[in-house]
Amino acid sequence: MKSILVLCLLVAAVSCKPETYDTRYDNFDVESLVGNVRLLTAYGHCFLGNGPCTPEGSDFKKTIPDALRTGCGK
Repeated sequence: MKSILVLCLLVAAVSCKPETYDTRYDNFDVESLVGNVRLLTAYGHCFLGNGPCTPEGSDFKKTIPDALRTGCGK
């Protein structure tokens, strides 16, 4: 009986892990992006669905709407 209780507590603890944003891009240099018109245009086309996306662009495209909606709440 005790082992079932311990198992239930373990499952509850694991399932309650808070959801957070990926930290891979915490040190992304936004200034270099904004300062490079060609790169900024490419990201803009990616975000609008008018052009190809880099792997980073795809990640940002998925994350930015949620971050704006929740005020970066994760």
